[in-house]
Amino acid sequence: MAINDIIAQVQTRIPAWQGKTLAVEPLHGGITNQNYKITIDDTAFVMRVCAPNVGIHGINRQNEYQCAQAAGSIGIAPPLFAFLGNLPEGHDVMINHFIAGQTLTSTQIGSPLYLPKITDLLQRYHGLTEFAGRFDVFQIFENGLAFAQQQNAPLPPFIDQVQEEMQRIKTALQRHPIQLAACHNDLLAANFLLDETGRIWLIDWEYAGWGDPFFDLGNLSINNAFDDTQDEALLFHYFEAIKTSDLARLKLMKIVSDAREGIWAMVQWGISDLEFDFAAYGNRHLERFITNCAAPAVTNWLDAVQTT
Repeated sequence: MAINDIIAQVQTRIPAWQGKTLAVEPLHGGITNQNYKITIDDTAFVMRVCAPNVGIHGINRQNEYQCAQAAGSIGIAPPLFAFLGNLPEGHDVMINHFIAGQTLTSTQIGSPLYLPKITDLLQRYHGLTEFAGRFDVFQIFENGLAFAQQQNAPLPPFIDQVQEEMQRIKTALQRHPIQLAACHNDLLAANFLLDETGRIWLIDWEYAGWGDPFFDLGNLSINNAFDDTQDEALLFHYFEAIKTSDLARLKLMKIVSDAREGIWAMVQWGISDLEFDFAAYGNRHLERFITNCAAPAVTNWLDAVQTT
């Protein structure tokens, strides 16, 4: 369905938009959905045309809507305007109020200026009690791998080793499971928006759900190229202390994040119509996963999370 047809369908379902002239501007940067800035009179919105058939990623649009609402209720996500499901061809549409600003860079996120603010943001939404869905990174990896194999995705020759290493890390972490929290699970720099007042917003809650908060910490770290000093600063700001077992759990989840990202890309290779080299992207992450698993420190981290 062409975007003009989708907008026409949306306009018929939002009374306040009927009879209005909509200015539509594509927003670039995402590699899952299609995003547009919609301006009506003097009010701007972001309309996301959600990619269909993404349940294999663990995405549930109704859960996403509830998670975004919960994050919006504490002022860290842009206010939701509407969620419209069951449009023709299986599309759902999420509409938020537009926040003028710019995305943060990885350098900014890891800096002494912004890292405490980012950590505070994580603590605030991790403390939410009303949330939806479940994000189990190890189950999502297994589901995605099975799907990618069925689709004959261009998986690397060492994929069996990836699966074995993921199981080894999962087994170690399960020795001392921690309480689930409301997690975002996709902490790319592009999902942090700095507005004109200096306020930071977190966008794109489609992978959100109850999960291990250390996955959020590790995901933030790997996605923004944190070094050892920045990892320790992240833990200190979050816990006001640096425990050996906490650092080990963060480091392991940092590694795990790459396996999830790699398999995510291989699934996208089979289902996405976007023009993007998902195979190359996925292989880069899976190769980095294997490289990081070979680090001598991994054995110490596995021991630390099992014995503490």
